[in-house]
Amino acid sequence: METLVWLLVFFIVLNTAVKMSLWKMWQQIACCLVIGLLVFGATHYVVLLSKTQLEAMVQQTAVLRDVAVVLTIDAAVCTAFCLLWINEETPRGRMGRCMWALLYAYPQLLVLPALGYALAVAVFAAPGVDFVTLGGGFAFAAVALLLVLSLAMRWLLPVVQARVELHLLLSGGIAAVGLVATQATVGFLADRLKKKMKNKK
Repeated sequence: METLVWLLVFFIVLNTAVKMSLWKMWQQIACCLVIGLLVFGATHYVVLLSKTQLEAMVQQTAVLRDVAVVLTIDAAVCTAFCLLWINEETPRGRMGRCMWALLYAYPQLLVLPALGYALAVAVFAAPGVDFVTLGGGFAFAAVALLLVLSLAMRWLLPVVQARVELHLLLSGGIAAVGLVATQATVGFLADRLKKKMKNKK
């Protein structure tokens, strides 16, 4: 289960970098700074959690259902953007242009909970380190990683169309991995509940 979660985090961060590679440099820097500030601000809430609480949250069926819904919505938004770009169909009218602008500027908001999970793991792995220092260092590393990956995508895939297609594939992969992780955990919890019921009998 933990492997699937980390695979999901990796895909989300990579997909965010791919989407950012379609923007101008100042837009990339601004987005990374906002993400860095939000991650740093989340340090205060992360340190209030215990490792047991975090593991319990990851295994809660209600939480997993919510995550699956968010993953599906996120994949749908990214798919709509990619298909419009690939087919070169820019929506017409004022409402259509506003919707296109929102799709273009959508930065894959799933990167925030993904980085938040990684931050929580880092906090638990370094109990003796000052939380402010750890949070600041992690936020700086996250900003640097996103910028480097974004520039790497531009260098590896100079054709914009190829990056849009990769964004489409990664979005579908994220939704698939999220659903697999959700189903696996729900099945695990159901089996454990059945065993408990048998033991009571």
